[in-house]
Amino acid sequence: MCIAPAKKGTRPGLLKLRIWRKRRFAGNPGNQGAFEMNRSRAGRNSLTFSLVSGFAFIVVAALMLSVALLSGCAGVTVIPPGLQDRVDRTVTFDQVREAPVSYKERLIVAGGVVLSARRLKEGTRIEVLQLPLGSDLEPVGHLTDSHGRFIALHKEFVDPATLPPGTRITVVAEVTGAVTLPLDEIDYVYPTFDSKALTVWPTKLPAYWFRPYPYFGGYWGPYWGPYWAPYWVP
Repeated sequence: MCIAPAKKGTRPGLLKLRIWRKRRFAGNPGNQGAFEMNRSRAGRNSLTFSLVSGFAFIVVAALMLSVALLSGCAGVTVIPPGLQDRVDRTVTFDQVREAPVSYKERLIVAGGVVLSARRLKEGTRIEVLQLPLGSDLEPVGHLTDSHGRFIALHKEFVDPATLPPGTRITVVAEVTGAVTLPLDEIDYVYPTFDSKALTVWPTKLPAYWFRPYPYFGGYWGPYWGPYWAPYWVP
């Protein structure tokens, strides 16, 4: 067997590898192809591991951010101490909607998502799509869980720009009656409230359904499935 002399500057480890490969593949040239195949497979496995590791990092970072946001909202006092004893917890939004005049001057807690906000001389008028409240009095559920609309007048200054449509709020408010306003092609009866306390909840993080393996298309970044399908974490 003839071993080519090492070129000047060749590392000893590389020389040994060349000698080993010549000895291993001299008797069976097919082993050379198997070796190259294994090396290619190892490269693909390394790429897959890198992708999975990167995706795992993104998931962990998103979870940590979610925990941070939830921790920041923990302990929020929706009902001020001075109003705790005045709130009538037996009155529901459905009852007020059916007979708003009967519950005038009752103090209740209601919430939902903002449909519009408008600054008036007497305060900020907020049109709200009602939603059920969770144990912490935060609006929960889907828009289809709504039992109607209401209008809350918050007399302290609130810039309508801070209450864009879709913002989730909870109000501790006194029932003042009802008002009939046009809604598309009908007249809609809105229960009206005088807001005593207003809580604005932060935007929920979206979660996504995705395929477990990425596809790299003709643009940057992985594509996780046929389309993005967000739902809002409750």
